[in-house]
Amino acid sequence: MNKRSLISFVVFAAFFVWGIFFAKISFAKIGVGVGTAKIELNEDLKPGGIYSMPSLTVRNTGDEASAYSVGIQYHEGVPEHRPQKEWFEFGPREFDLGPGETQVVQVTLRLPVKLEPGKYFAYVEASPAKTSENSEGAVIGIAAAAKLYFTVIPANIWQAFYYKIIYLWKFYAPWTYAAAAILVALALVVIFGRLFTFDIGFKRKSKSKKDSVSFEKHSSRKGEDAGFEDVFIQALSEVEKYAANFTHSQAENIFQESAELKPYIVSFFRYRDSRVLSVASPELKNILLLSRNGLDKIEREYPQYSSQALEKVVSGLVG
Repeated sequence: MNKRSLISFVVFAAFFVWGIFFAKISFAKIGVGVGTAKIELNEDLKPGGIYSMPSLTVRNTGDEASAYSVGIQYHEGVPEHRPQKEWFEFGPREFDLGPGETQVVQVTLRLPVKLEPGKYFAYVEASPAKTSENSEGAVIGIAAAAKLYFTVIPANIWQAFYYKIIYLWKFYAPWTYAAAAILVALALVVIFGRLFTFDIGFKRKSKSKKDSVSFEKHSSRKGEDAGFEDVFIQALSEVEKYAANFTHSQAENIFQESAELKPYIVSFFRYRDSRVLSVASPELKNILLLSRNGLDKIEREYPQYSSQALEKVVSGLVG
């Protein structure tokens, strides 16, 4: 092979390698597809309910690996209501897929208690994090979506609370039995129009002056003869004084919050686990701290009643 032929061969090989590399870049593409065109629940949904929707399968139809995400999108000019994006939970919401790989995404719908009845429509959309370019170099957004339909039937506020409890039972039983009892009690209070102060289960007794003197006498004997009810009322009196100033709305909110935080409240009193104090409202936090102080006082002065008092406080707060 002479020198000229060798140079020609090298130039040809260089162009050949460059051409293969260029073709790979030019024809590499990012793609996405979904395994279903329509997601629909045949049952009528109720406000406050939690529903598992049909899953969505997302596929990387391109020949490049990419990160993907799933979310809710809308279309202008449709007659149906728009479901809010925060009603939906996706598992997982974000994920990576190689070429030809698929990911099954679980979709959960959590309806709020206050909700307008009617038909709802949106798109469950999957899209890659990367973008694609056409032959002219313009950036193209890529996405694939399934149509989502569901219907919410009319319900008043108390029916919505009822359905909320039913569905919560499926997820959080047995803790939701206490929440149900509290909500039913609140419904009865509203129906009969009775005003009440927040009561965490402490037995109310109107004590005369003679009763007070008798209690002080028992206290001086280190609790040997003092009755449990008197000891309990005296030690937890600060809680009742604090709660007596609550409005009806405040009391209702605290009852509901206590039911939702039941496991943490039980841990707070039984094991002195203070995590609940970081998430509780200021009103509930004060009630918990005042109750804890009262129990500590009983434990110091009337140890024979400490277990009974603890059970009564826990039962009164969370059922």
